[in-house]
Amino acid sequence: GDLQNLVDAVCDSVSSHVNLISADCVPPPPSSSFIRELVRDYGWTGPYCRDIGMDCLGDQQEAGLFFSSPRPTDSREVYAVVATLATETDNSIYVGLSANDASIMGGVPNGTLLDTQLKGSADIYAPTVDNTGKFFVRYFTTNCAALENVPGGLENCTGISGMSTQGDPELQGMIIISLRDYIAPGTTSGPDASKLLTPRILMFTQP
Repeated sequence: GDLQNLVDAVCDSVSSHVNLISADCVPPPPSSSFIRELVRDYGWTGPYCRDIGMDCLGDQQEAGLFFSSPRPTDSREVYAVVATLATETDNSIYVGLSANDASIMGGVPNGTLLDTQLKGSADIYAPTVDNTGKFFVRYFTTNCAALENVPGGLENCTGISGMSTQGDPELQGMIIISLRDYIAPGTTSGPDASKLLTPRILMFTQP
């Protein structure tokens, strides 16, 4: 409930302060607005990934791995990622969030953030949302200036630049958002998947 309340608060804040709208803010939320966890939701782990022809480079047991579908950036879309910060729920020892160039599956310049950079980013919504310290809000766009009038917008925005002209032509100019929660405290394994709320990605565009 707190996560959905935070999503609603972000939707209200962005739409009321700048001329941006989002189909991801209208109930019921579209399935595309959920960032899926590869192991928990798709079973892409250990020997099982071989059954579907994947190149298994590891057993993927050390982290919770969330990946969005490829998203366009050529029309200056603004993406808001709203999610649990697993280091603050004692379910991970560190967290990585990044925007990846979908055409080459490589990180965009300065596009990777750690939990220390995400901590506190949802606190601006504390007057209306409970437990904001256990969540984060991060924006990704080619033009962070579009969020200048959004409370917390500029300081929690990552600019997307330096996109590759190589790789898959159909994916050039597109990003994939990934969230990685590493190692549950006191263990050598990844976080408890049952305690990982599915992150949300909200795409805002000009009407």
